[in-house]
Order: sequence, then structure tokens, then C-alpha cells
Amino acid sequence: MIPPTEAQFRQQIIELAHWGRWKAYCVFEQASYARRSSKGFPDLVLARRNQDGRTRVLIVELKSEKGKMSLEQLEWQVLFTACPGVEYFLWKPSDFEEIEIILQREMG
Repeated sequence: MIPPTEAQFRQQIIELAHWGRWKAYCVFEQASYARRSSKGFPDLVLARRNQDGRTRVLIVELKSEKGKMSLEQLEWQVLFTACPGVEYFLWKPSDFEEIEIILQREMG
């Protein structure tokens, strides 16, 4: 089986997130959109209010199986992982089962 491209993978994640009641913001790769965001900014911001009233915020960088993070992406990762209450993830297609669990899980 041919692994999905990063764009196909992104679409799968967005569809799964919407199914799980997440609000999703996606940074598009087209040049006209990419110029509007800071270089290296993560691909997705997901947010959802859980049944207990608390909100989860996920910051997600998506990569193909062989994709590597740029220096700018690593800098954003450092900033977001240090931010209390924000969950940062680097997801690849091989992580899909774990992604499904994370997007279905309520806050613990």
C-alpha cells in the first residue's frame, strides 16, 4: 500500500477531527496562504470543549513518513511544548491508530 502524501494525510486528520467535534484551523501550503503565516508554524490547531466543560488545544505538525522538521518547525515545537495546557504533536501516517485514540479521548 502506498502511504498517503502529506496533503492527503492532512485531509484525513481534518475529517477525523471534525467527526470528533474538534474545531480545526489548517495552515495551507499554497504560496498565497503560506506568506501570511510565520515560517515553520504547525499545520493544524485543533480545539474542543469536552463534556466536563474544559477545553483541549492540540497543536499538530504533520509529516510524511520520511519527512523531517525544519529548524523553524523545531523552534515552534519548543515554544508550544513549554506552554501549559497546550498539547503538541508530530504526527505521521504510521501514527494513525494513536491519532484516532487522541482525537476521541476526553481530557483526563
